[in-house]
Amino acid sequence: MSPDLSAFIRDVEKVDFQTGITEGSWGIEDDHPQYPSWPIVFIWIKASPKENHPNKFYLRFNLEGYPSTAPTACLWDMQLNTQLHESKRPRGDRYVSAVFHSGMTLGNALYLPCDRVAMVGHESTWRDSQSNLWWKSTFTIIKYVGYVHFLLTSADYAQV
Repeated sequence: MSPDLSAFIRDVEKVDFQTGITEGSWGIEDDHPQYPSWPIVFIWIKASPKENHPNKFYLRFNLEGYPSTAPTACLWDMQLNTQLHESKRPRGDRYVSAVFHSGMTLGNALYLPCDRVAMVGHESTWRDSQSNLWWKSTFTIIKYVGYVHFLLTSADYAQV
């Protein structure tokens, strides 16, 4: 077993990640045909209920080099097995729209200081201004998943 997979398994077995599963805040999608195709892992995250909108969103994580290397994830359409279409992405007043908008990263990643794709080019700004989210090798997957859950259940989250 690779060191990154061992670290991921250790981290998802920790109480904070397991509590999120128990509370229905997130979970690992284990019946997808590509899972467990390490380093690709699908994790769903619950969103605040909105009429005619999904109550959870799927993220397709690439966890190669985890946790030394930051994860990267994109919104995923499990039925079509492709990136989630722009029209189905979460929207909000400010932060939610910025994080989930496909324009910043071509949909290949979420626009977050803890996402390895989005981090590129932001070292001089995010490292200091977003130091609580700027990925460190001491972080676990809960940092990423927990923040996405926070956004999807926040007052900023308006609708898809």
